Amino acid sequence: TGCGGSPTATASSTGISPQMMADGLFTVMSSDRAVYTKEVVNRLQNEEKVIKATEHWKDEKTLPLPAQMFRMGAETVAAKNPGFTYALLSLWPINKQNNPKTDAEKAGLQFVADSKGLTNYYTEETLGGKKYFTAVYADVA
Repeated sequence: TGCGGSPTATASSTGISPQMMADGLFTVMSSDRAVYTKEVVNRLQNEEKVIKATEHWKDEKTLPLPAQMFRMGAETVAAKNPGFTYALLSLWPINKQNNPKTDAEKAGLQFVADSKGLTNYYTEETLGGKKYFTAVYADVA
């Protein structure tokens, strides 16, 4: 499941609502992940059997897993401070760094799981005195 937070802005001040922006970003992120999975990992690992994708890709000289590519993209974006963040989070993460960290993330992940990914979750939360828009989407690996 993907989550993202950004300081809340009104549609009148930015020309686009936080929900529309989050939905657009999710569309790009999930599309990039799907294309990498299909056109790189599936083709090179499963079809042509040229190279595998593994968790320890640097040491093993293999391809990064799709979730690792997603995280690297998220870290690169965060370093540029664009006013939003995103991550792959789970109620049942394999890697503990993918645990939800806020009440809104936990509630959103549970909501998306309960709706079987058919409904996105949107809310605002206040962290450190700042109000953030948070969106949670199903992202089935």
